[in-house]
Order: sequence, then structure tokens, then C-alpha cells
Amino acid sequence: MADLEESTVLIEMKRVDEASRVILESINPLPSEEVELSEALDRVSAKDICAPIDVPQLDNSAMDGYAVRASDICGASRTAPRILDVIDDIKAGYVTSRSVGKGQAARIMTGAVVPQGADTVVMVEKTEKMDRQKVKIFEEAAKAQNILGMKIIEASYVLLELATCLAWSVRRKGENPGGAEATAGRCSRLAVRFFV
Repeated sequence: MADLEESTVLIEMKRVDEASRVILESINPLPSEEVELSEALDRVSAKDICAPIDVPQLDNSAMDGYAVRASDICGASRTAPRILDVIDDIKAGYVTSRSVGKGQAARIMTGAVVPQGADTVVMVEKTEKMDRQKVKIFEEAAKAQNILGMKIIEASYVLLELATCLAWSVRRKGENPGGAEATAGRCSRLAVRFFV
């Protein structure tokens, strides 16, 4: 019995906070890797993710109306409308290759990119369509009126900071918009050993 007692090794128990500290001190960060967004769920960003471009990149219309040159509608009113030639119909999300010249207008929808040559947008309520080629403008407008030129996001703006969980990256299983990738920390493996 004495021999058994002498050979028994007592294991010193550690408190949880002390054990956690010992474990964390012995862990080294794993290297990062490039992964598709569909594989980034629950990973952590390994670096800041910045916007590569300004958003929006181009000026766009704040409302439905006509993109025109402010100088062409100076003094326009209900009693003295300005009549302009309509050269295009620009829908939201569409960029026209046509340029608005003197005496011309382009029908434009909210959010559409303002064409070259135009420097203001007259809201549709201040106009009257005569036919497909002409429009009456009943109100003058200052340059840049009804045009959104302010950048919502500027290039190099930090969209996602280092060590941010990427759980939001994937909305649906398998989603990977445009083949986008993220730099994320590698997945770690944990082994737990039980003593009995």
C-alpha cells in the first residue's frame, strides 16, 4: 500500500483563466490565404479591405427628368418655355455614349448617369413632352441642380477592418459575386486530450 502511495503522481489542477492564458500563449497565428467569398463564412479578415474605386464613379441624376445645358434654359417659364430636341432616353444603370449639345436634352431616369455636355437636370414635372423628339422646359435650373456628384464611398476607404468576422460575406450557400475573393485567416484545428 505504501509503495502504491509513493508511485502515485498528483496532477496539479489549474484555474480556467490560468489554463486559458497558458493555451493562448502557446498559440501562433496561422498564415492567411486567398479564398472565394463562398468559402469565407465564419473566417476572419487577415487585412483591411479597401474600396478600389469611388462609388459612384460618375455623376447621376437625383430624379426623373431631362438632362440639359443650363445655358439653354435660362429664363424659361410657363409663358416662355424653351423647346429642346430630345436625343436620348437614359434609363437607370445605363450609360449613354451620346453627348448633349446646344439646344438638346436627354430624357433621364433617377440614378442614371448624366450624359456628357449636360450640366443640370430639370425635373419631369417642370416639362411637357411635345413628341418623341421635342420637349418644352418651363423652368430654368442652375448648374449641377438635381445631380448627385458626391461620392458615397471614396477609393481607399476601409470597408472591412483587419480581424473582422466574415460571416456577412456569404448571403446564400454558394454565392460568389463576380468571382470575388477575400484574404482570410486559415482555419485552425483543435485537438482535445482527455486524461482518465
